[in-house]
Amino acid sequence: MMNMIIFGSMIWIPALIAYMLINETKFKKNIVIGVTLPKEAREDETVLRILGTFRKQEILICVILMALGVLCMFFVKSFSFTIFMIWTLMCVGAPYIPYILTNIRLKEYKQAKGWGAPKRAVYTDTAAQVHIDPVNSWLFLPPCIIAAIPVLWDRSMWFLYVLFAVLCVLFWLSCRWLYRNKPEMVDENTDITNSLSRMRRYNWSKMWLVCSWLMALMSLCAGIDIKWSPWGWIAAMVLIVLLTVYAIRIEMKTRAVQEKLTKDSGEDWYVDEDDRWLYGLLYYNPDDSRTIINNRVGLNSTVNIARPLGKLLIGMTALILAVLPFMGIYFDQIDTKPIRAEVSAETFEIKNGITDYKISIAEIDSLELRENLLTNLRRRAGTGMEHLLKGSFSADETGNVTVLIDPTVEPYILIQTEDGKYWFFGTRDGEMTEQLFEQLKEYTGQ
Repeated sequence: MMNMIIFGSMIWIPALIAYMLINETKFKKNIVIGVTLPKEAREDETVLRILGTFRKQEILICVILMALGVLCMFFVKSFSFTIFMIWTLMCVGAPYIPYILTNIRLKEYKQAKGWGAPKRAVYTDTAAQVHIDPVNSWLFLPPCIIAAIPVLWDRSMWFLYVLFAVLCVLFWLSCRWLYRNKPEMVDENTDITNSLSRMRRYNWSKMWLVCSWLMALMSLCAGIDIKWSPWGWIAAMVLIVLLTVYAIRIEMKTRAVQEKLTKDSGEDWYVDEDDRWLYGLLYYNPDDSRTIINNRVGLNSTVNIARPLGKLLIGMTALILAVLPFMGIYFDQIDTKPIRAEVSAETFEIKNGITDYKISIAEIDSLELRENLLTNLRRRAGTGMEHLLKGSFSADETGNVTVLIDPTVEPYILIQTEDGKYWFFGTRDGEMTEQLFEQLKEYTGQ
């Protein structure tokens, strides 16, 4: 079941990446696969053949990655997280291999044909410095407040709701930051520059505002799930899907407008900054004081790796990707780590890794050996894996309950202490759990 959840939740990623990369075979701002070409290149047979080969390669890689994901979903029985992390790393990296190779081929062909802008892309026109009023900042205030509201009824998860509120503030700062970036210059046509700049800033502002409101609603859904019913979790998943769909939609809408507005550009002078973009992906410009800059195509942003902070950010990203397989190994170990328990005349102790729960025998008010899990057992804080549930949970029969079990191994021990707290325990050996229960009955006299 866990395989179906983790692979099923990500199986669409290869298709999304392929879709986004294949879209870059359409000329936008005279750029295709990260290479700036003149208008005549759009009908060049060699260029079209290179782009056609790239599209086929991306589709093939997408099919292979999705097929591997489906196979892992149904047939992987062990080391699930490790295999999932390796597969995720492949999904992120493999589609960019054809992209980089195609970028190199196009640059070589561009050089062989003698294509290039008649003069270097250092062109300023004060008429192009269009002033665009930023979106009203007060529109970000309601979602910030709404995101923190669940704290009123669930103090135990206050940090989660504060995090959602902080994210809303960060979205507002991201929205404001864009207005400091330079206009979207393609050529000497200032009308196109103004239109592209307005479009980018409008869509950028709208995206972050929508993200803020969705984040606020997700915070409410988390609070509803914890306090009331599992419908909150379902609603949160729906909001995540909506957020993803909306972000993709607005990105593709931005690209479509860029393609339409610049379809006649590239005959005379035009901006060509290919020497600043490594493989069309990484921006390197020591003469640019900015750390965060706009991507040339689409709505997204990237970093200037010539700046110290840019180097740090790209290094951290590479490090995160490199450790993904090791994270998988770590999670697999957590999922299978032994659950040990001991009973004495004074205490009942159960351990898993660094987790150590102790209950005084004298404080145990009631005991129950259960063959089934608690009804609607929902995680509040802790670990929820296929073979390990650990931490703070809630259930219909108990309300809040502390849990440490392997949910695939029956039976389980339900304990209620004199202070009204519930504890739900079990080991990875059903017979051992039964023996522990008999020992507890003996020591408690029940």
